[in-house]
Amino acid sequence: MTSLQLRRQCRKIRPPAAVSFLLVSSRHVRGGCGRGDLYFVNPEASHRSARISGMLWGVRHSTQATCPESGQLHYRKLMLHARPNGPSGSLERHCGDTCNWSYLVPSLQRCSELAIHDDLWKKLCQLELGGISDIRLHLTKRECQRVQDGQNIYRYELHQRLPLLEESIQRAELGHLLGLFHSARRARVRLTTSPALTVEEGVESLETPSPESLSCRAVVNAAGCDTTPGRNQIFDVSSRVSGLVDAALARMCELWCFCDSEEGTTDNCDTKGISARQRAKKRQVARRFDEELRWHGIKTSQGAGIVKQ
Repeated sequence: MTSLQLRRQCRKIRPPAAVSFLLVSSRHVRGGCGRGDLYFVNPEASHRSARISGMLWGVRHSTQATCPESGQLHYRKLMLHARPNGPSGSLERHCGDTCNWSYLVPSLQRCSELAIHDDLWKKLCQLELGGISDIRLHLTKRECQRVQDGQNIYRYELHQRLPLLEESIQRAELGHLLGLFHSARRARVRLTTSPALTVEEGVESLETPSPESLSCRAVVNAAGCDTTPGRNQIFDVSSRVSGLVDAALARMCELWCFCDSEEGTTDNCDTKGISARQRAKKRQVARRFDEELRWHGIKTSQGAGIVKQ
């Protein structure tokens, strides 16, 4: 066969419309088992003289090195360095920004915004303001799936940041505490408190604006739970989140009382030193906290130091 005939024969061969198989077999890397891909050289690591920064071989991502005690090794290192009194900790001002609420809460907010885009968020807000009993009936199948996926993503991201949020709660500011409740609301996830705080006599309960069909409480079968330490790092997520919300409410009241004492708005202080702009700003912040707590179904008595301003 001459070269011209071979060229004509190749022209007759048409490529397939879609390739449904892998042309090259790839190595599957899973976290929690072994050293990962030992043939991979980590480009972020550096080896200069006697100093080694990072893993040189094996691990393609920090999530592939797991720790059986409290989850991924990367997050455990952040926890140990975030504690001022811990074995690997230092002074509070030397802690990394990734360990504080100033970084963790905006990252949760970005996850919520990516999960629930602006058009869907505006539609959900309009349905809530309209007083519709069942929001799911007014959403398309694609939108309902998007809301469910957003809830699952937010649960996972909150699960990964939960130890760091607990350790740095004392360094949280009012804006960060408000952002935690708002990010959960954006992802349609309700943050609950512990039963010891929700059961109070003589306190009126607040109506939740959205139905239980969009609730975040996932029904999990205890018999089907995977108890492998490398896969489920935190087993009591519900109680841990409830404790975090309780601590966030206490921190909110503490910061609000501190602001009142600094500005002289307590009963024993003079209120003439506060401008009208500051009063309007405080009323706006209190209104936002009241709105967020009402949506999550948290009783006003738990945030009375803020919402009654």
